Amino acid sequence: MLTLDQTFEDQTYTGQVLSMGGYDNCIFDKCNFEGADLAEISFTECNFKQCHFGRAALDNVGFKDVTFDGCNFLGSDFNNCSPFLMKMKFLECQMDLSMLSKLKLKGTEFKNCSMKEADFTESDLTEASFDFSNLERAIFQNCNLAKTDFREAKNYSFEPSQNSLKKTKFSKNGVMGLLNRYDIIVS
Repeated sequence: MLTLDQTFEDQTYTGQVLSMGGYDNCIFDKCNFEGADLAEISFTECNFKQCHFGRAALDNVGFKDVTFDGCNFLGSDFNNCSPFLMKMKFLECQMDLSMLSKLKLKGTEFKNCSMKEADFTESDLTEASFDFSNLERAIFQNCNLAKTDFREAKNYSFEPSQNSLKKTKFSKNGVMGLLNRYDIIVS
């Protein structure tokens, strides 16, 4: 079943299994998906505003040109989302402890997000941006970070030799996060 051009406000789907199908050009405002099973659902050109996704099952969920604004993904696992036409934008989202490894996140915008201890291991983040996002203890290992923009990101620290960094953008102050393991003093 395909749902088109609908707005869902203040809906609670906590612990529910949503029926398979698709949502196209829909708005979800202040909806609670905590612990919901969203498996096999496709969201295309949808906007999620201030929604809660904690512990939601995202197995084979399609996020195609989807914007998340002010959403809570604390501890969410995106690893099993459908990679087909995946395109997402995250604005002011809570994404601490989230799993985003082995994903193609080319051009993804993470703006003003809290991403403490998020795991991006083996992800393709080519041309992604992390403007004003907190990346404290976030894991970047074996990632493609070509042309990724860290200039306005905060608290990132990772080993450059374990990632592809061609034309990656850093601020002068932020580049110190690439030298942390060397225990050096720069003044």
